[in-house]
Amino acid sequence: MHIDHVTHRIVFIITTSTKGYQHKPTDAQMSIANYRRQELTLEQISELIRQGYTLSANFCMDGATEIGQTQRTYDNFESTCFVAFDMDDDCTFTLEELVDSLTLIPTLAYTTFSHQQPGKGNRYRLLYFFVDGINSIDEYRRIYDGICFDNNFHLNDNCGKVCVQAAFGSHFDCELTNTGKLYRTSDFSLTTMDVSDKKYHSDSIKKKRGTNNIDFERYFSDKEFQNDYFNMDFGELLLKYREVYCYFDHTPLPKVDDNTPYILLPPNYVEIRRYYWNEPIFDEKGNQIATYQMIRRIPYGENRRKKLYIGALLRRVMIPDVSFERLLYNMAYELFHHINNTEAVITKKDLLQTTVYAYKSEIYPSLMNRYVTTKKFIVNKSYCVAHHCNAYVARNRAVKLINHQRIADYFNPSLKDKENLAVLRKHGIEISLMTLKRFRKEHGYTKNNKRKKTSETPIVDEQGNDTQSPPDAPITDGQEVGSTAPDGSQEVEESSGCNITVWPWQIDEAVRILDMSLDDNEPENPNNLTQTERYHIYRLFAKRCRRFIHHDFPLEMCQKLFEERFGA
Repeated sequence: MHIDHVTHRIVFIITTSTKGYQHKPTDAQMSIANYRRQELTLEQISELIRQGYTLSANFCMDGATEIGQTQRTYDNFESTCFVAFDMDDDCTFTLEELVDSLTLIPTLAYTTFSHQQPGKGNRYRLLYFFVDGINSIDEYRRIYDGICFDNNFHLNDNCGKVCVQAAFGSHFDCELTNTGKLYRTSDFSLTTMDVSDKKYHSDSIKKKRGTNNIDFERYFSDKEFQNDYFNMDFGELLLKYREVYCYFDHTPLPKVDDNTPYILLPPNYVEIRRYYWNEPIFDEKGNQIATYQMIRRIPYGENRRKKLYIGALLRRVMIPDVSFERLLYNMAYELFHHINNTEAVITKKDLLQTTVYAYKSEIYPSLMNRYVTTKKFIVNKSYCVAHHCNAYVARNRAVKLINHQRIADYFNPSLKDKENLAVLRKHGIEISLMTLKRFRKEHGYTKNNKRKKTSETPIVDEQGNDTQSPPDAPITDGQEVGSTAPDGSQEVEESSGCNITVWPWQIDEAVRILDMSLDDNEPENPNNLTQTERYHIYRLFAKRCRRFIHHDFPLEMCQKLFEERFGA
């Protein structure tokens, strides 16, 4: 291995076949195959794998440029830069899930020629590359056993243990992951592994695998918590330390006041994914009146241990300097509240071992890419409480504020609307013409509107449905809206005779819904609606008011707002 002074990339000395294969080579093809030694980067090796080339250790060539199959023997072995593992029907994970779940991450991982072929399951090959090279057969076997032990591999095929075994490539559209993770032979010292038997499974590995000993002591700095973890049940432990090691399941959020409807998410925001189900709620007569959304506990058979491990890694991303005790506390909280642990019980020792592995593991971009959210903001719940509105209303207001802030950065009042739209779209801001007009109006950039054509307003019944058959049928005038109270609310008397209070925020939201309904119908001339356009816009507007604001939102108020906007 050395550094290429031009590209500044690590170059590996590796032997490859002189030709690629479109299918898995037969024994006859392998017997006549030739190999040559090359200096390649990981990217070049990945490309050769996709072209079906075979990878091999390096052998003595005696000055020749190529060697044949008969020269690839133990006696001629010189060195190798990688260790290979074949996963033949050993797991049901996808390749990405398999890589993310391992303690020791492979450098390259790809699906083989036999992957999911008829009668075969998942077939993966994992390659671990070493920057200093492996120069002896015993060292190769020791490192192979070390990786098996750390990853808890129980392989059906241990052919990778033979250092002279070739690693076949794959087809062009195979799934291939390049993590870039490199190792040193010193990571697997002789004091930790000792290889002796013909099956390449040493007694020390068997002993460690049986006792599953991990030096837990060196990870704890809070001895009281350590003692309580082993001697208290989870409920008591979580209650005692709830103020010391606070629970968290997402990246810390910036603080905002109660007058801001949204909270902008920080870069690379991640959160633990939850699964929900709806619990029905019944009244005294046994009639279902509502549903309550509850978090679903993960049962046995749905990779509980893997989800715990991934959750621990994500918490390290959320708070990079999280202490081991706090991480373990959160793992205990996760197991106690979100995992169904009644079958194949996950013990405290199992949980501690998983936490240790997660605490000392490296976190790779391939993991982050799967869990980083695409959301830009979330609703501020404090705003909803302070302003007496629901999350839907707060979200709509947040979208409006964020859009207006983005528009203001590039808006030029001297340009026409279509010219401003072109500028905004050039900067990646996709908005409608109506949104731009509302922005201009609300910020004082108004134009003289043409006189609106007067026409009648359609009537909608109590369920939000129109009471007329044809769109152009005559529509009667609505009831008069009541007076405004000192607190800004209005009492509206509906045709049923009951008075309904309408709050100022509800009127503001209704105006916004009216704008949305207008945008969704896309009329040719918003300032001069046809009878049919008025019919459809009002019908949609009234339905949405009763769906999103309140199920008894007065239709008289809908009609009043509609006529104020488009004329009676």
